[in-house]
This record gives sequence, structure tokens and C-alpha cells, in this order.
Amino acid sequence: MTTDNRYNDILRSDYENNQVRLDDISFLTADTDQLLHHLVRANKELLFHDADGREATLTPLLKNHVLTVLLDIRRKRLDGYADTFAYAQGTKQAVYYGEKLHRDIDGWIARLDAYLHSRWHSGNVDSPAAETARQIKSQLEQALSITETDGIHRYHRMLHTVTAIQDNADDYLRQAENSGDTEPALALLIAYLKNYASIIEAFNCHFASLPELYCNETLHALPAKAVPDKTYLVISPSGMGKNGFTLEKGTAFAAGEELIYKTDQEEYISPMQCVSVQTVYRDESTLYLQTLEHKNADNAETLFFGGNRLQTGWQIASPMLVMEDGRREVTISFQLKEGNQLTDAGKKQGFILQYSTEDGWATAETVCGLSSNELRFSFTIGRDGTAPSPCTEETHGLTTAYPALRILTADGNYPAWAEGLEFESIKIGTNVSGIRNFTLMNELGEADTTQAVSPFEFMISYS
Repeated sequence: MTTDNRYNDILRSDYENNQVRLDDISFLTADTDQLLHHLVRANKELLFHDADGREATLTPLLKNHVLTVLLDIRRKRLDGYADTFAYAQGTKQAVYYGEKLHRDIDGWIARLDAYLHSRWHSGNVDSPAAETARQIKSQLEQALSITETDGIHRYHRMLHTVTAIQDNADDYLRQAENSGDTEPALALLIAYLKNYASIIEAFNCHFASLPELYCNETLHALPAKAVPDKTYLVISPSGMGKNGFTLEKGTAFAAGEELIYKTDQEEYISPMQCVSVQTVYRDESTLYLQTLEHKNADNAETLFFGGNRLQTGWQIASPMLVMEDGRREVTISFQLKEGNQLTDAGKKQGFILQYSTEDGWATAETVCGLSSNELRFSFTIGRDGTAPSPCTEETHGLTTAYPALRILTADGNYPAWAEGLEFESIKIGTNVSGIRNFTLMNELGEADTTQAVSPFEFMISYS
């Protein structure tokens, strides 16, 4: 399958996402050394006429010159040569590396020798360029003339010599260029390359303006208006503000010598603090409560993973649950709103019922039933059963004036059938038998049960 690249890097979305940038790209090289090197390799068939009118190719003129030899030596990449040669010991590659470097040095010596021979014919054997060529040629010949029986030492000697020439290449090039005895054709070519390089540098600089040109002329984008930045403030109320206070709109806060932030609306500062963060999630048929780290982000946990099993439901406190003795039958009816869609009715499971006692919570055997108009829970406390009592902070975690009961989802048996039910009222019914003692109360307080009682008689007061 082929990819259509016609619109690559010109879409507005690409520009806005900072994907189209040409600032640091040089499309044409402006390095005169690199240009001269490529010219030597590419112009083997180009002809020129020397000062005597003789026809020749550019290759001997450029190749066999001390400047081009120095450029080739400087371009030789020797990084990692020593390590590569060391790793290849005992293999054919080690022999190949040594022979390759030897051939390169032989080629440079031959080219420098050809250059010096041409200088001898022209009578410029004592020029600075010729002296530079002799000096480099001598160093290379010494690297090859030493008869080392150990190939490792011989290789490293050649490598050291070439590296030393590279380190001083700039000085050698400067000496050769300023010698004044460069052939007119070559001097003109070098001047042309330097002029060409300056033009290319100016040309490459124009590419940096292309994004701005594209933005202004193609997209017709305009600079966005300056929008004041916003920040968040953490305000810890002191003793005077422990009951909370209001920050008026426009209240200023200095954030530096010349930077001021102001509130853009009225804010109420509350003294309360977040002490814990919890999340509830359902995994299959079980609810879980996960406590999250909210102070140290380094200890952050994965959401909705782990935690403790959670039971949810209702809690009801009522004077109807004040039953100290006898057989106590209790019914709690949740009256359904009209419009509830019931999947099925009858006995249901998925809830447990507990009531508060002096020692904690007591679990009662409960019957749960669902009908068209109510959700009913029924349980019985026997004559010898523990009596309900109000909740206390120490035992139950909260305080209530009357006994309480709570209806919770069963652990591992979540009642999905109850989801979506809506209630409008709750009714509590009790049926108590076998009461051994009781207290009769009226609007005036506790009544004396040893006297006759007329509960419906009018109360007459005299003044």
C-alpha cells in the first residue's frame, strides 16, 4: 500500500502542533572543505587548459595538492578505531583494519610526492606549501618505515601519526593557503567556493522565515490577545479566621515585585481541611472502599484496585425500637413510589439486619420480601434476646437518642435486584407480648399505674 504524501507538513493542524519547523535545517552545504572534497571525487572527466594551453583534467590538479590531501586526512574518522582493532584481535578483521589504514597512508604519500614533484618542475620547492607537504609526507613515511614485528604496535603507531596530523590540520591548511604559490586555477576555484559558501549561508537563512511566511500569508493567522494568567492560592486561616471568612472580589495578592494576582469573584474561605479521600467501586457482586493517599503524590495508588469490602444500606433510629423485654416482632416497610419497575416479587436475599445493643451491633435473622408497593423486612427478638439500646460514640461510632437498626448489603451477595427502587416513606410496626413491666406516660409525665387512669378524660385546670 502506498502513502499519499502530497499534503505532509502543510496542514494547519501540523503547524499548530509545532511539527513544521525549518529553523536549524541547512538544505545546501556551505562547508568549503566538504565542497572541495566532493569536487575532487566528482569531476574526473572535466577538462581545463593550463597556462601553456595544454588540455588536462581537473582531477590531478585537485587530487595531488597538499590542500586536498590535508582535507582527506582531516575527514578520516578515527573515533573508535583503537577499540575496534582491539576487539578484533586474532581475527581476519584485525588484519583488514591494519591493511586498510596502511593503504590510506600509502595513497596520501603518493599524492604528496606527486605534488612535490610538480613544485620541483615549477621551481617552487621552497614555498611554505611545499614545506608543509614535505613535513606531512615525512611523518607518514616514518609511520610506515618502522619495522614492528608486532602488528598491534605497528597499527597503533600509524593511528597515532594520522591523529597527530588531524590535530594540527588547521595550522597546516592555513600555512598552505597563505603560501602565495597556489596555481591560479586552483586559487580561483577556492575563491569561487568561498564566495559560493557565503551565498549558500545567506540562502539557508531564508528557510528560517518559511514558518512565519506560512503563518502570515497562507494561514492568515493573527497573534492572540494577551490573556492574564491564573493561579491557585492555598490559604490557611489563622486563629482569627477559624470560623471562616469572605475574600471580596478584587482582593490583591503580591507574587513578586511587579506581579500581583487578584480574585475575580467573591470567595468564602472555610477552615475545614481534607483529612481523607475514599472511593467506592463495585467488583462483580461486591462493593469495596479504597482509601487514597492525598498528601504525598509519590505514594499514589491505582484507582479502583484493592481496598476493603464495603457494606451499604440504611440506618434508622426510632422510639418504636425501645423494647426491653418480652417477645418482640418488628416489621420495617419501605413504601415504594408509583412507577417503580419491578422485575419480580417475593422473598429476596442480599441484605442483613442489625440492631444496636449495649455491647455493639446484634445481627437478627431477617425475612426480606418485595411486593408491588413495599419492600418489607421482618425480624423477631425472643424473650431471652438482647434488648435494643441507643447508640453511643464509644461503641457504635455515633450517638442516638433511641435504639437504631441498620439494613446492610450482604457480603458477597450484592442485591442488584434492588437497584433503582425509589421510596416515599418508611413504616415501623412492632408486636410485643409477655411484657413483665412497663411505664405509662402521658402529657404530664409518668402515670401512677396503681390508680385508675382515664386516658380520654378532659384535663381541667383552674387558675
